Order: sequence, then C-alpha cells, then structure tokens
Amino acid sequence: MEKNAVEAGNRSLNEIIIPRLLKEEVELITYEHNGPELVAGNDTLKRGVIHFYFCLEGMATFGFGPHYSREIRKNFNYFFYNPEKELPFELSVEPGTKIIYLSISIHGLHALFAHDGNGLPILDKENAGRKFYDEREIPPSLRIVLNSIFNVQLNESAARVYYHGKALELLSLYFSNRVPDI
Repeated sequence: MEKNAVEAGNRSLNEIIIPRLLKEEVELITYEHNGPELVAGNDTLKRGVIHFYFCLEGMATFGFGPHYSREIRKNFNYFFYNPEKELPFELSVEPGTKIIYLSISIHGLHALFAHDGNGLPILDKENAGRKFYDEREIPPSLRIVLNSIFNVQLNESAARVYYHGKALELLSLYFSNRVPDI
C-alpha cells in the first residue's frame, strides 16, 4: 500500500525494509486500521515478486479493476505471483483490520529454497513463466508468528534483526505446510 494512502487518521503503518537477504530485498509491512471508516489505497503487485497478504483481524478487499475483486477475511492469507506483468489494485480496508504484507523476489526465494531436493513448484523450470495465486487459512503456527510481529516492542537495532528473522520464519512455515495452487 502506498504510504500516502494510509498516513492520515487513526491508523498506523510500520514499514520494515529488511536489509539485503542473499542479495535480494525482502519487505515486511504491518498495517492496523483503527479508524471508524473504510480506508482505501492503491498499490501494484510487482512483476517477478512474490506477495503475501496475511489478514489477522477484520477484512479487506482487493479491487483489480471494475469487474474483479477478492475479499481477504480474518485468519486467511493470499499469495500472488505474476511473472508476466504488474497488476495495479485498490485495497479497501475495513475498520478493525490488521494485515501483514511480506514480499520477496522470485530470485530471493530461489536462493533460500534451491538447495532443498524437494523444491517448490514455483521454482521448477517448467513453471518459471506461470502465474501462482493461492488463498488459504492461516495455520496456528503462522498465526503465532504473525501476532508476535504486531505485539513486540523493541529498539530500532534489535527490531531489524527480529523482523529479519520473522520474515524468514514466515517463509519457512508457509512453504513447509503446502505449496500454492497453479
């Protein structure tokens, strides 16, 4: 979500750009909407980047143009990957919603998981040009990690290490459970 779309009102945006991870950038953003009204902002799913949206409370709607939208509800997450093009969308967030956004480039994910003989389908050569979209319920193990990201109070230097570790923990738990549908 663009920063200017969420700076006003009774909302908080905490953006953590984790330092280069195996030569790739990982981004982790927490968003909590405590205001009384619906809030909307525009963003783009970037080409070649894997996007995760985890909804811990409330509900939000992804609007991909006038004819297609998807709701994300409490305790569900979306996984988006499109190697072909960028996809602009509007995210409308209901009051009382908590969302965590995590992104990593396909190259960064490959660097983390390529050594594993079991591999992930998204990393297979035959799937290199395929889109992946997935919606699933957040399992308890992931919910614990996601809630800890919202509830921790650390100084800036400790927070960078903490969030770096949590981003890696989220990725490892996410892909240890089930791979996204093709």
